[in-house]
Amino acid sequence: MHLAGRKKRLGVILAGSDPVAVDAIGTEMMGHEPLTLEYLRSANGKLGSMDNIEITGD
Repeated sequence: MHLAGRKKRLGVILAGSDPVAVDAIGTEMMGHEPLTLEYLRSANGKLGSMDNIEITGD
């Protein structure tokens, strides 16, 4: 799957200690399903986790 489209300013900053979780949330915010992306499926459980993501802040 190739992610492309129009620019959309979300007005947020994503940060975290788990790169897989951060990418999964960013992917969802852009309107895509994280599990459809090969690199996130491959990295899940190895470089980080998409399970039990906690979102904090305003």
